[in-house]
Amino acid sequence: MAYRQLTAKLSSVAELAKENLEDVVAKIASKKVDIKRKEKAREKVRKNLIKLDGVLRSLQEKAKERLRLLINTSARDRDDCLFALKVRLEELHAKRAAVSNARTEMRNLSFALHQHKRRLTVLEHQAERATLRERTDALLRIEKAIPGAVRPGNERIRRPCGLAWREAEPP
Repeated sequence: MAYRQLTAKLSSVAELAKENLEDVVAKIASKKVDIKRKEKAREKVRKNLIKLDGVLRSLQEKAKERLRLLINTSARDRDDCLFALKVRLEELHAKRAAVSNARTEMRNLSFALHQHKRRLTVLEHQAERATLRERTDALLRIEKAIPGAVRPGNERIRRPCGLAWREAEPP
């Protein structure tokens, strides 16, 4: 009776390990999709920022030109030139705010992308450990079922021991 219970427990542990591995693999796939989405968004913001920088330079030149015209105008045309200068300065201010927002968004996306990549490496490490654990458990079950089937010279059996790995003692 005890042997059957032990066998059932070992098989349920193995099934649980397989399910955990499948979950980690699904999370890895999801994280890769998230990374691609963030990279696309960051590239879009970068292109928008380049475009905004060109528009900002253009508006600065137009504002400087309006200021020169305002200085050289007569008193009669001064109000019209002043109005045109104010319009250019408002546009310039709006574009500067847009550039500032785009830079902030770029920084936030870069940080989010960094965090996603860190999490991906953690998940990949978990998957690697789970596959190694599954393979090791399978080898140990074979060894217990058929003594002498797996020899230490043929296949190294490694068991997790905390954070470090140690070689398993041969049976």
